Amino acid sequence: MPTASNYQSGIVMILSPAKTLDLSPFDSDSTIMKDLEVTRPNCHDEQTRCIAQYMKQRSTNELAKLLSLSTTLAQTAASYWKAYDDETSSNNPQAKPCIFAFSGAAYQGLDISTCDNAALSYMQSCLRILDPLYGVLRPLDLIQPYRLEMATKNVILDAKKKSVKLSDYWKPAVTRRLSDELSQSSIILLNLASDEYSIAVDSSNLPEQTKYIKVVFHESNGKVVAVHAKRARGLMVRYLASVQATTVEEIQKFDLEGYAFQSNASDEITFVFQRQSTPVTASSKRTTATATKKPVAKRTRKAQD
Repeated sequence: MPTASNYQSGIVMILSPAKTLDLSPFDSDSTIMKDLEVTRPNCHDEQTRCIAQYMKQRSTNELAKLLSLSTTLAQTAASYWKAYDDETSSNNPQAKPCIFAFSGAAYQGLDISTCDNAALSYMQSCLRILDPLYGVLRPLDLIQPYRLEMATKNVILDAKKKSVKLSDYWKPAVTRRLSDELSQSSIILLNLASDEYSIAVDSSNLPEQTKYIKVVFHESNGKVVAVHAKRARGLMVRYLASVQATTVEEIQKFDLEGYAFQSNASDEITFVFQRQSTPVTASSKRTTATATKKPVAKRTRKAQD
């Protein structure tokens, strides 16, 4: 069975993080962790520290404005940053490996709790999560709860006190970190991240032999529906880990939840997957029901998550 330390793959996947977090206790002795150890983020500690120090100094009201949050979510964000330990994540009782902490749509599709040890080993070697606080994360990297997005403005200022985009701030370190791994064994960089996050990768500075492939997920009508596309990204990570994929051909065989590779709509740098029909879920039923209701006088503020 391949382990995270010796697995050689032809693929590195990149994925976005999630705003929604699962803060339930993590069991490091579970079967899925057999022969695996929790790791620590290793992209650029000093840049992480600079961002964290700035965020820790922000009041609840400032966080609400900075992150475009409701009062309730801003209070939660403030509690995260107050508890954040600059020295070591292990001092924070809510810290856990990021693959078990993130719980947005992509991670619901990935469903790490039902994966086996071999799949997690593969992910530890082949999955990298682009992150606004940590830069690049491996699945078992220990993180502390936080609230931040790559698109958040006015966190980092340059010498002229001008705001620097977090994607630009992280781009050199993220690209260097990915390049180090791609030059070792992998030649395919599979982009399963949203544009907001993948922009932190400078594809022009990746190793020359790298095949940089973006994946797009279409519904039966040929359109991209964000919530379904996010879930599909996680599904693809799960699938590739389950088959221990190393080639383009194995990527193209992805078929979970009715998706199929569309050769006519794809090219060497963009793989398009489309499914025959969109599954009816509880959330889609609620959306349909809501659409049939009579309009109300006032529109409520959109949920943040």
